[in-house]
Amino acid sequence: MKMETIPANAASRPVYPYPQYAVWDEKDDVKQAASYVSKTLPAINAHYDWAGSVFY
Repeated sequence: MKMETIPANAASRPVYPYPQYAVWDEKDDVKQAASYVSKTLPAINAHYDWAGSVFY
């Protein structure tokens, strides 16, 4: 198996569980995951089946 390294200038972004999503804080580097904060959707459709809904 060949392991590859990620370039130093590669973009990264955090991943949050539904109904949250990542939003850029508009202050820091857009390519860095630390520059993002978690936001929750303002309205959640109760009839929308999403992956993982069986766990709630």
